[in-house]
Amino acid sequence: MNMVSRFALLISFMLLAGAWSQALAEGNSLSGPAGYVDSLDGEVYAQNGTDKRRLALEGAVYASDMIETKEGGAVRITFVDESVLELKENSRAELKQYLYDPEQDGEQSLVVGFLSGVLRLVTGEIVKKNPDRFKVETPLAIIGIRGTTIASEIKGEDEIHALLDGSPIIVTDKLGNFKKIDIPDHCIDVRPKRPLFNPRRLKAVEKKGMRRRIFLNKIKDERLRQLLKRRRADMRRKKMSLRRMGLPEPLIRREMMKERMRNKPPMNKPPLNQRPPRNQRPPLPENN
Repeated sequence: MNMVSRFALLISFMLLAGAWSQALAEGNSLSGPAGYVDSLDGEVYAQNGTDKRRLALEGAVYASDMIETKEGGAVRITFVDESVLELKENSRAELKQYLYDPEQDGEQSLVVGFLSGVLRLVTGEIVKKNPDRFKVETPLAIIGIRGTTIASEIKGEDEIHALLDGSPIIVTDKLGNFKKIDIPDHCIDVRPKRPLFNPRRLKAVEKKGMRRRIFLNKIKDERLRQLLKRRRADMRRKKMSLRRMGLPEPLIRREMMKERMRNKPPMNKPPLNQRPPRNQRPPLPENN
């Protein structure tokens, strides 16, 4: 092969690689919205890395978004798989992972990092396809969910996790100890440096604080269905563009999953070359 032929082959390969990369970027449906705001009162914000925005009705929510409600604020988000997340006032939760493909039964997952306030969560299609990968993580526990409605409350360092309706949930502390709640309107208290408490019935005041909120501002159900339908159609369209490029299905799924994980905001840690030596770092706080 002469030099001209090699050069032409190299140019063709570069053009094909560029088109392939563009198709992957456009076809990664997982980099698009994970859900939409269907109800909202007061001030609610979403932050992804350094990008902070105020949410509004029909606003898109993405994987890795940190959702924060202010005093008097509340929000309900419906995800593409029809799971529903509701946050009361003065609450913070991160959508740590959201992987969903309506055409596949593979690596679907939803992981919510709940930090403070009151959370209410209703499961959707993901838990039907992959129940082991639908969970809520808190500072003290992990709640495994299998087709149900749950609520959690964090005040200071104390946590309450409740089953409101549906299948049992498993509450696991950071030491690996776990307890099951299989009776609706029952909960488990989780405290720092304490073993898991046995399930108990929710108090009336606790149940009232966890019930579904009646929002003043919400979109119509038909409009919400249109948003979700459009999003699923967009996912199918983008996947077809990858198939037309001749990519095998496993590669398409892997690339789509990887793209959403790339949106994870960077950890607030200094580069390794800027960290002090271990013997110069401040001591860890002592346990009381």
